[in-house]
Amino acid sequence: MADCLLFTLGGIPSQSCIKMENLIDSASEWYDQNLLVLNANKTDVMTICHQSTDSPKKRFKGIEFKQLSKIKYLGILSDESLNFKPQSNKVKQKLYPMIKNFKRNRKFLNPHLAKLWYTCLIRPHLEYCAPLTFSTNLTNRE
Repeated sequence: MADCLLFTLGGIPSQSCIKMENLIDSASEWYDQNLLVLNANKTDVMTICHQSTDSPKKRFKGIEFKQLSKIKYLGILSDESLNFKPQSNKVKQKLYPMIKNFKRNRKFLNPHLAKLWYTCLIRPHLEYCAPLTFSTNLTNRE
């Protein structure tokens, strides 16, 4: 099994759909030639479009892909409007207990251990894809 990301660009959703179906067929051939398996049951589809439209169902060898409104790729959550608010919420939810725990235990740590705790346990969550997620959220404020 192998992970794969396919995307196409197009102005009209129906044309994009045709492009995507051709791309899926090409990827399927490549998988077959390289003795890999594309697991359609574990494949998700997300349509990113300016206007809300019902995109045609994508199929592969008779199996219909799941159409999702948000998707996780390389640990980053994004929705169909390319808003990374779900990612920001996930980071906040994960960091809140860590920071609370750090605050509670800070008085028992010397400065070196406190810095090590922060550097190893908190900072990586703040920095992972930060330019992408935070700059997008600043331009998409509600």
